[in-house]
Amino acid sequence: MLAAHRRVEHDPAAGGRIVLDPTVRCKHAKRWSLGSMVYTDIVHRARPWTRLIAVSHSLPNALNIDWRGRLSGICAVGMLVAGVAASLLPAAALPACGVVLVACLAVLIAINADFYRLCLRKRGLPFAVVSIALHWLYYVYSSITFGVVMIQETALGLVRSFACPTPSSASSSTGEPLAAANPSPPIVGG
Repeated sequence: MLAAHRRVEHDPAAGGRIVLDPTVRCKHAKRWSLGSMVYTDIVHRARPWTRLIAVSHSLPNALNIDWRGRLSGICAVGMLVAGVAASLLPAAALPACGVVLVACLAVLIAINADFYRLCLRKRGLPFAVVSIALHWLYYVYSSITFGVVMIQETALGLVRSFACPTPSSASSSTGEPLAAANPSPPIVGG
């Protein structure tokens, strides 16, 4: 693996920051299958980053979640929904599904045109076509993962807020404050 490294002195868990260095370049030296790529991308990238975003209550406008990434995700999921709808709905819905699918594809290609042109220039048309398909797949599973994890984190936050009320909000049904949070343990066995 060829890589340049940049040392980050700050610990994000302790309120520090992560430094992104766009000049760092590396090459992955391992073999990937489609399944291992998708699994690794979801479990080791999309899920942890989404949890970090949920905990920080801040959606950064960087990396692949800038406006282009967000719009690409919406279009990729729109294409999936239109394709599924076309296969499940009556034939009369086919034209509408087709319009949505083509419009989403056109937007996806337009906003990622520089990347697709690079793929075409470096490796030719078959590679560019496969790149578009894999890029679409990436946006579909990343967007779905983002949605699922945000729902989980929101639900978990609600459960935590009900399970662990703050001392000022802890009161009985009559409005009287509840007993101390750490009462003395009962004496057992005499």
